[in-house]
Amino acid sequence: MRLQQGVLVAYCTPMTSKELNEEPYEVKISCTVSLDDKINSLHEAIASLAAEFKSEDSQEEHVFENFHSSRTIRKLILDCPNFASTLWEKALKGKSELWAHGHSCKVISAFLESPDSKLQKLAKNELQPLVDSGILKNLKPKEVATQ
Repeated sequence: MRLQQGVLVAYCTPMTSKELNEEPYEVKISCTVSLDDKINSLHEAIASLAAEFKSEDSQEEHVFENFHSSRTIRKLILDCPNFASTLWEKALKGKSELWAHGHSCKVISAFLESPDSKLQKLAKNELQPLVDSGILKNLKPKEVATQ
């Protein structure tokens, strides 16, 4: 079974003794919602959760401050430019200095470390002053030097 352009394709083999001589056949089931739509919805949901205000009184950690979720979000930023762009626009643009400390720093740094130049450019104007002041570290030059 595989997904091909929004269509689930399953290969079936006949099971009765009469049909054993027949070749396997293909069954296509059209999907009304594509996998891309589901992934985009997931990106939006994560970005909306991340955009929630950081409350001092809250008992729950913000997703950027939680050890596990901050690393997961960082990995998504590095691996998925579409997610990173959505996250930047919805949750981080204009707020990066707030998140440039602790576990959330790893999330912010991922924008500078991204292999996607468009993503780097998107965040650079806001993040470069944080790098220049020493608040944020840019690991990208170090990686380039070792290659």
